[in-house]
Amino acid sequence: MIDRVRLSEDGCPPVVDEDDESPTSSIFRLLPANSGPAAKMMVRAAVVVLVLAVAASWAAPKQACASCSALKWKTEATPGVHTEERATNEDGCATLSITCSGTTEAAQTFVEFNAGSLGGINDIGSQSIKLVCGADMAWHYQAEGSAINTISCSANHN
Repeated sequence: MIDRVRLSEDGCPPVVDEDDESPTSSIFRLLPANSGPAAKMMVRAAVVVLVLAVAASWAAPKQACASCSALKWKTEATPGVHTEERATNEDGCATLSITCSGTTEAAQTFVEFNAGSLGGINDIGSQSIKLVCGADMAWHYQAEGSAINTISCSANHN
């Protein structure tokens, strides 16, 4: 294959011989026979721009909900143990699975959003919730819920 590539006399990047049957050489057959080196260079530049545009679209996040910032944790007087696991859902949005637990299975655990202004959840044992990054690039507990700025995990071991 190397012997079929030659440098162009007009100083353009290497081109494939005219008798080449590869798909990349066929684009030059669309040009009129008397096309000069400038036309071939413009076609090469257009192909490069197209390839770069496709590559850039693959690298860029598809939507704003793909990247929420780190969640801010508020420390409670009786802290529980929490874990976080980031993932991406089927819509391409970031998700954050959070587990809050006490030191025993009988502990009453509380997960509170925005220092209680958005409420929270509580139950006996471990609490597991999933937050979803919204189009506003903020975390949400429910699809229609308000933005969560802080979260806390506490446990009573009575």
